[in-house]
Amino acid sequence: MFTAIRRSLAVLAVTYSFVLAQHALATDKKAESRILQVDGHDIHVGLWGNVENSKAPWVVLLSGPNGSWHSDTAWFASLAPLLAETHRVIAIDRASLVTDNANNPLGYAHFATDIQAVFGQFNIESATVVAFASSNISLQLFLQKPDNQGAVKRALLIDPDALTDFSSARYVEDAKPFKDNLEKYVDYISAGKYTPRVKQKNAADQEKVLALINGGDKFDKQYFDTLFQARLALNNQINLFKEIAIYHRDLHTVMQTNWPKSVPITIFDTDFELEYAESAEDEKVKKSLLDWRLDAKAYYQELVKLNPNSEYIETNSRSHLYQMEHPEKIIELISSSAKQPD
Repeated sequence: MFTAIRRSLAVLAVTYSFVLAQHALATDKKAESRILQVDGHDIHVGLWGNVENSKAPWVVLLSGPNGSWHSDTAWFASLAPLLAETHRVIAIDRASLVTDNANNPLGYAHFATDIQAVFGQFNIESATVVAFASSNISLQLFLQKPDNQGAVKRALLIDPDALTDFSSARYVEDAKPFKDNLEKYVDYISAGKYTPRVKQKNAADQEKVLALINGGDKFDKQYFDTLFQARLALNNQINLFKEIAIYHRDLHTVMQTNWPKSVPITIFDTDFELEYAESAEDEKVKKSLLDWRLDAKAYYQELVKLNPNSEYIETNSRSHLYQMEHPEKIIELISSSAKQPD
């Protein structure tokens, strides 16, 4: 499927769409993938529900990485179909992901510009934005413009990056091998040598997700599988490594800004760090992970103080894919927020 898409892009370079066939477990709300032209480059978006229904509110989904480093919108294949029963839903992938382009812009900071363009193309307003993991960086940068703040009714952050000196230093250290060894890694990937490892990661991620959804009857398996397949494309593999290698720049950029007080947030905080800590054999590593967990919690609790309508939700989940495990909790919150006056 993606081979055909890439061939089309090479000769057309225009906006188009294709409708994904549905898996037997998928909802009757068909997922649609579109490759958009934004600022001279391609990005992939997934759409659920009737996006032409002007009465339905918008939900925008932004993704970040789980433990495998993959951060495409496959991580919303459980939540999005359920949301589509009452909302217009759009999941936006960063330009470096999915489309198998060698020269697309990289990084979370650039993605903030693309988010603004997508909001404009679809005339998105009064949206609820769900940002998983590091995508809170892009969302915070997007919200630096007052007009963009007006387009977002509420933000739901799931295990967002803690933008503190302590945690950012940890993130930079984790990403440092990608920065220091990028040329060597790119050569290795270009030779196809990393593809077997991607397949292993996909298999492990799929096993984890299927356990989390516990046979969920609205899981969009076809969308999930299609994006997992896209991870095998060499350009997408290379771009992921390149993006991690410049992650320190994105952190530096966002830490010069603040979350706007006008946009209320709900933060879902899982205990995924405990899984890493309990499996660590080195006591210093274990302590570092536990300190990171505490630093993040403190940051989240301070962040929600900016707006009286914000809230911090501490969960007992140890999964770094809370939206897969408990989509009903997120939907419940979005539904209750929709009933509140603007």
